[in-house]
Amino acid sequence: MGLTGLRIFVILSFSVGSLANMARAQDTVMNSTYKGRLDSIHSDILKQERFLEVFTPPDYKPGSSEKYDVLYVLDGGNWNTGLLNQVRHFAEGQGYIPPTIVVSVMGIDRNKDLTPTHLESWKASGGADKFLGFIKDELIPYINKTYPSNGDNTIWGHSLSGLFVVYALLNEPATFKSYIAVDPSLWWDNSYVPKMAAARLPGLTGQHATLFISGREGPPSQI
Repeated sequence: MGLTGLRIFVILSFSVGSLANMARAQDTVMNSTYKGRLDSIHSDILKQERFLEVFTPPDYKPGSSEKYDVLYVLDGGNWNTGLLNQVRHFAEGQGYIPPTIVVSVMGIDRNKDLTPTHLESWKASGGADKFLGFIKDELIPYINKTYPSNGDNTIWGHSLSGLFVVYALLNEPATFKSYIAVDPSLWWDNSYVPKMAAARLPGLTGQHATLFISGREGPPSQI
């Protein structure tokens, strides 16, 4: 995705997310559905089967030589993936972003997968390193092999998965071209990730990666 297209995509996903939260608060039923392919991959790193839902662009034809950008959605499932598919559908239709594959990464234990340190009050927390290894060394190679990916990858996360997105940038900046963190939980463990950022961001010069952070409520965060 181009930089301008990504900026528009981030603004739209933030705006639609705010409206969607209002709709849920008012018990409004959202009926939009998008059909994807349910897939799975066995992770030697996580020692478990991980499920995915993969949405290829509407105009994709099996056997075609066409390749596409890939958007990885954390905390995957009907809610986050439905939101991002709505945004993707509109942004593609308006020509803001190119046709894009959406990979919805289903969660098993988000407290474990998405947090970089262990807190006694959060059972099983602190598994972000392994989850990042799974994404980088197992999931992305699998998607590149199985689906028509062009290797231009973006990762999207909200709340704890937004925290993970920033953590991934600081630790494996070359894994994705763009990192999108919506309302990231940067308060985690006494601002562990922002403190890490202060030390590591100067060393990321020349990585050509983009980080987009949006927030809807709470005090502003600084990185």
